[in-house]
Amino acid sequence: DLETGNWKLSFNGETVGFWLRTNYHPDFHLADEIQWGGEIVNERINGRHTSTQMGSGHFGREGMGKAAHIRHMEVYDRDLNPSDAAYPLIALATDPLCYDINDWGRTPMGRMITFGGPGYDALLCP
Repeated sequence: DLETGNWKLSFNGETVGFWLRTNYHPDFHLADEIQWGGEIVNERINGRHTSTQMGSGHFGREGMGKAAHIRHMEVYDRDLNPSDAAYPLIALATDPLCYDINDWGRTPMGRMITFGGPGYDALLCP
């Protein structure tokens, strides 16, 4: 919001996230990084990877209909003009045998990524 400096996250025109301006340093006006994707906590209890699934439990490479996805990825400039998220993105999976991410680029559904994975697997993700 240009008047208040508050930040919001919208989905299909509905606000689903909100951050007050007072949460940030007074000199902070624009973001220089945006992150999309999933995250799990892996405490390696009993010396093995967590069995927590990311998304639906399917790998991003399995695509739409199986993996979790984010589509119509847009960013807004200071004048609130939208544009597609950059392509290519920096796709990072810290445990690629357990979870992955696939950047589909510009599609008929806008900029899109799919991501996820099953977590623990005795052979692939110990």
